[in-house]
Amino acid sequence: MNSRPRPQFQTVDEYIDHVDAAIAAGVEPWPPATITELKAVFDHFPDYARRWLPAPKILVSIGLPADFGRDPKPLSESFQERILATLEVDAEFRAAVSLLLNGGGAK
Repeated sequence: MNSRPRPQFQTVDEYIDHVDAAIAAGVEPWPPATITELKAVFDHFPDYARRWLPAPKILVSIGLPADFGRDPKPLSESFQERILATLEVDAEFRAAVSLLLNGGGAK
């Protein structure tokens, strides 16, 4: 880690610019110091930002879900089969899933 004191970033965008420049230069950026910075770095650099994830208990204590920033667990085989069976017989469900997969869902 850098022995210099962490710079004061005036805005979240300034912090994100720092992370972007550091990654491009091949050096370790300063980790996020606020919840806002943590959320922003996950929006812009999710794969890189995982190194800064606090423990699930800490995430909950700062108001974030325990699984924030983590890859979702795969669905069980039986659940996948249930979804496929429902897709076959339920036209409304099929349409809703199609909208979600094609970016037509609510943001």
